[in-house]
Amino acid sequence: VMNAEKQAQEILAQEIRPVEKVETLNAFAGAAYVSNDYSGAKTLLMAALRLDPGCDATLRNMALLLHDMGERDKALQVAAKMRMADFMLLRELKR
Repeated sequence: VMNAEKQAQEILAQEIRPVEKVETLNAFAGAAYVSNDYSGAKTLLMAALRLDPGCDATLRNMALLLHDMGERDKALQVAAKMRMADFMLLRELKR
């Protein structure tokens, strides 16, 4: 987890636009997710959501991550915050 927190801090400290920080945080979260580091992925996505709480892409990623972590109710709550309903996501979260 410390590694992910350090990564998040480094990304947030970069002299790039906030939208690019969100994209980078999501990319690193994706790498953590693929490596089955769900805790690290969650840390990075939380940082992205603090920067832009309404980002549908981050909300979608967080919903799927929470679902895979067994937090199904929380996953649906996160998905409900998306501006655009995503039926592919909702279908997956219902499983």
